[in-house]
Amino acid sequence: MHRGALLELLLRRRSWKNAVVDFIAFGTVFGVAIVVVGVTLLGQSMAGMALVEVAICRS
Repeated sequence: MHRGALLELLLRRRSWKNAVVDFIAFGTVFGVAIVVVGVTLLGQSMAGMALVEVAICRS
């Protein structure tokens, strides 16, 4: 479903204030998800680099 259509549906169904609250809540959840994924990927890459460094030092 297109984001514009979804917003339009929200606006039609309820008052614009509720739609704004929903939009802010959705944005917050989306932002948190992006941060979690970013931190996870960064942690994995740092762990990978540390493992490579250990392997180089040992050889």
